Amino acid sequence: MKKTSSMNMKTPIILTVIGVFAFSNAFAAKNQDSEKTISRKIDRNSYAPKEPSKHAMGVGIGQTFLLGDFEGQGDDSITIDAIYTYEASHSFDLMLSAHVSKHETKNKSIELFGLSASIKAKVFDFDSFSPYFLGGLGFYQPQETRFNGVSTETTERKMVFGFNVGAGTDLKLNEDYTLGMMGVLHKPFNVKQDERTDVRGMYFKLLMALSYNF
Repeated sequence: MKKTSSMNMKTPIILTVIGVFAFSNAFAAKNQDSEKTISRKIDRNSYAPKEPSKHAMGVGIGQTFLLGDFEGQGDDSITIDAIYTYEASHSFDLMLSAHVSKHETKNKSIELFGLSASIKAKVFDFDSFSPYFLGGLGFYQPQETRFNGVSTETTERKMVFGFNVGAGTDLKLNEDYTLGMMGVLHKPFNVKQDERTDVRGMYFKLLMALSYNF
């Protein structure tokens, strides 16, 4: 009788220990599953840019077309741009460009200076081929030499703000060099003149660029 009574007293204790042990194992397994799920979400949401901090220096050569009120002020001609590109991520690049050119026709001319910053948004990457759109802002300084019927007069040289939009494509030749083609429309804001008509207009650049990557 004593043995039976002792066994009856121990049974709840044993069951309690088994229950606590089973609950602890279940809780630990649930925590492990939760940690794995969170880890997978973090891995899925984390973003690692392709080839971060990639730089490129290049030269663009092509035709500059005068548009708007600039048209007729000079002849369209071949011009050169200096281009720097920073690959911020797999989808977006920062492009800085600078250009200086002079366009003449008869007794009229226009000088163009531009320093612009643009964001290149890549549409997709197909092998080594990457088409993109771009847009940005910059500083411009157009200056005209006009013929008033009797003599020529030169407008005041002033720096103004402006914007640019365009599209293009890059073809990565190898690890060091990239060949690109782009069309960019530059629109400086009007240059106010004290005693003459404001300088206003825009121009379009169609360029082929070769860049060195480092």
